[in-house]
Amino acid sequence: MAPIQTKMMNAINSVAKEKGLAYVLDLGAGAVIYHAGGEDISAASKS
Repeated sequence: MAPIQTKMMNAINSVAKEKGLAYVLDLGAGAVIYHAGGEDISAASKS
C-alpha cells in the first residue's frame, strides 16, 4: 500500500475502534474497509 493509503487505513481503524463501530463501509467502492470480526454467516445464508 502507498504511504498515504496506510495512514488513511490506520486513521479509519483507530476512529472505528474508539467509537466502538463494527463496520465502516466505503459506499463509493462498495466495500467494507473496517470490520471488528464477528461470526461468518456465509455458509448459513447460502441455503
